[in-house]
Amino acid sequence: MPARHFDSHSVLLQPYVPGGRTVLDGIVVSTFREPDHLEAALRLGAGLGTPVVLMCSHDAVADLVADKVRSVAGVSAVVVELPVETDPRFTFLETSQRGKERPSTHGNLSSKRNLGLLLGQLAGWRTVIFLDDDICGLETNAVQSAAKALSHHAAVGMPAVDFPDNSVVCHANRRASRRQDVFVSGSALAVDLAEAETFFPEIYNEDWLFLAPLLDRKAVSAFGSVSQLGYAPFEDISRAGDQEFGEVVAEGLVGYLHSAELNPLPKIDYWKAFLESRSRFISHAMLGCEAKAGSDEEAGAAVSALKSAQEALARIEADVVEDYVAAWSRDLVAWRSYMRTHSPVNDLTDAMKYLGLRGEFIPARRHPRPPERSGKDHDRRPPNPAQTQRLCPE
Repeated sequence: MPARHFDSHSVLLQPYVPGGRTVLDGIVVSTFREPDHLEAALRLGAGLGTPVVLMCSHDAVADLVADKVRSVAGVSAVVVELPVETDPRFTFLETSQRGKERPSTHGNLSSKRNLGLLLGQLAGWRTVIFLDDDICGLETNAVQSAAKALSHHAAVGMPAVDFPDNSVVCHANRRASRRQDVFVSGSALAVDLAEAETFFPEIYNEDWLFLAPLLDRKAVSAFGSVSQLGYAPFEDISRAGDQEFGEVVAEGLVGYLHSAELNPLPKIDYWKAFLESRSRFISHAMLGCEAKAGSDEEAGAAVSALKSAQEALARIEADVVEDYVAAWSRDLVAWRSYMRTHSPVNDLTDAMKYLGLRGEFIPARRHPRPPERSGKDHDRRPPNPAQTQRLCPE
């Protein structure tokens, strides 16, 4: 089985086929930034008449998020206050018990998304869209079109192409003037809960592992695009190293699907060959960035980030990757059994109580209420106004 690092996985997506289902039952937003980042998601909920579940932690302080919700007319929302740690209800998953293989830059993101899957099922929802709090450019008609396609597909992504939703290494590859695509991801992903039967493992690129079984079934499509708030991908050079194990697992597994199926899973010889291919990919990106570093400051910063990734890659062994993927495959079975133990209660607030989640339900208001000001300084990382205006026009 040939092993290579692909610069695009678009061939794995199925042609978009619109369907008759028009109702989007829920919007699940994973948020850790200040509440102003939620404007686009809340306005989408108001426009669709769809409840918004806000999974809050870190700088997304629940009381301030609730004030933000009340400032947007026509939106109903549930504000869920979560700890920054992994949710203990998901520690039965083997992949959640592995430490050194899964450093992540995304904190408790997988827990938030898995709670969204569980909460949606309990509430009796069929369709949801997962959003991250740095996503904007959400057009109501486009989201409705993505939801309609769930009549034919288990998941429909809306790729973030402005600012590209890529890993640090792939940002560096683009900086080197090499071809680099953007794939669908969990940052804007419509899902048919009854058809998905998969989960988000606690690892970087958890969304690609969520999608892998669906890609294997040829059940994933894409529609339109969204915008992502920009950031400096090479500012923290350790970020690329922290992402590397998840990059290897996800890029290798999804790349495997270009010419094979998940049954049987890739064996150790495949992973040995893929690690070599990944090393060449990083080296070629580094050469390209080094050639531009004299006239391009960002390219120079990318070289340092690529060195961090290269060092992390050198510590990854093929048998560890093979073992992790086998554990993930067993977790897929365990997850499906786990979800079958939770019967729908067909009400969002009852589902919250069932799960013992701390939160507040905020009904839709005809007229918005201005957000209350807090005496505490929660605005430690304000968005760049120019960038917000460029990517997320009102």
